[in-house]
Amino acid sequence: FGQSICYQNIGLIHNSLENGERARKNFIKALELREEINDTTGMADCSIGIGLSFQSDEKLDSALFYFNYAIELSVVVNDLITQSYCYTNMGHIYRTRGDIKMGLDLYFKSYEINKEFGNKINLAADLISIGQAYLDMDEYLMAEKYTNEGLEYAIESGKREYEKNAYITLYVLFKETENYKKALEYYELFSELNNELFN
Repeated sequence: FGQSICYQNIGLIHNSLENGERARKNFIKALELREEINDTTGMADCSIGIGLSFQSDEKLDSALFYFNYAIELSVVVNDLITQSYCYTNMGHIYRTRGDIKMGLDLYFKSYEINKEFGNKINLAADLISIGQAYLDMDEYLMAEKYTNEGLEYAIESGKREYEKNAYITLYVLFKETENYKKALEYYELFSELNNELFN
């Protein structure tokens, strides 16, 4: 068990350094050890790590395979938070591929889980992602509605990175709808927060 955690932690470090191949090698070793002791929750965690490493390397079919595997495992132990995390990442993949509708459906699946738990940080992420998906589809009223809801949760929970994402989304939205005054307003909020976080 201890050896598996070490491999997993090394995998996490490599993932944060965007070294997908090395991350994968360690997560796969950790997964094999977790399988030996039938640790379903640990197997799901390792599968997510493998999925993220494939996602950062833009090997999206493989990433989807491992996120789906993590969902299957987390269903067994009724781990809804893990399912939510996988749905969000899969939503990003489908949006990247241009399948906005599928991405949106997955974001809503994650949103419903986080709504049940009242997790404000995850709700902020979900709602902003939903807003961005609607923006991709030029559905501006829906995009504004969901992004603003996400922004409220981001501010309440103090998640500044999500707050920044909401500002840039709203900037793009108002620029595209030719409301340049509001676009400038949100760009300034984005820029100010971006500088604050960078410094």
